[in-house]
Amino acid sequence: MSENTPSINLLFINGKIGSGKGTMAPRLLRAVPQSCLISTGDIYRGAKKGIGEYAQFHSDISPFIDQVDNHGGLIPDEVMVPIVGVVLARKIDEGFTTFVFDGFPRTVPQLDETDEMIGNLGHRFGERGVTAEFVCLATTDRVSLGRVESRRLSKIRKGEDLRPEDDPEKAKERLSVYYESGKTSDMLHRLVRECRLTIVRGNYGSTDEWRRLKRALELGQTNDRELPRAPHGKES
Repeated sequence: MSENTPSINLLFINGKIGSGKGTMAPRLLRAVPQSCLISTGDIYRGAKKGIGEYAQFHSDISPFIDQVDNHGGLIPDEVMVPIVGVVLARKIDEGFTTFVFDGFPRTVPQLDETDEMIGNLGHRFGERGVTAEFVCLATTDRVSLGRVESRRLSKIRKGEDLRPEDDPEKAKERLSVYYESGKTSDMLHRLVRECRLTIVRGNYGSTDEWRRLKRALELGQTNDRELPRAPHGKES
């Protein structure tokens, strides 16, 4: 790799709805130069409205809007993964070198595609020129749903538009999808078995969560203990 070849750093942050992904990501962007956020939630919302930098993807996601907004579903892997690839390539061409992924990958097939993407970047920039870290902000179901409800009530007080996923029943559906076979929970446990996942406990508020996340990333700390998995996908 030549001295002029940039180093590409990929940080994949995952967790349940309300785990703090959307709170931690902006803090990371402020702390790391030449970084940008790639959020599948932002991509979806922008594409759905057909405005802004993600408007070009409106026709790709429009058949799945009802599934996502009203049933807690996810955009199919074969649709979302290529979109993420296009966005990443565009951001690299714009000069960004560090990428924070909010809520991606979310499924086992997406993880396979992500590993292939990392490999392709390794061919382009050299294996030593690409780093990839996977982080889970681990919270209980009760904490996650409580945060979503607090966010919903705060938006109501401020007169702001509500997001469909903040509806209490929709939030529970999203949590159920998290536990479905082949979805996020299974993906995270696979990363644990492969010793590729850093687990940051996030039940105690954003300040504590940020301190733990920052420390884990600075130390390159990978946690190989199991993520909490309760019977029938329920945690207290």
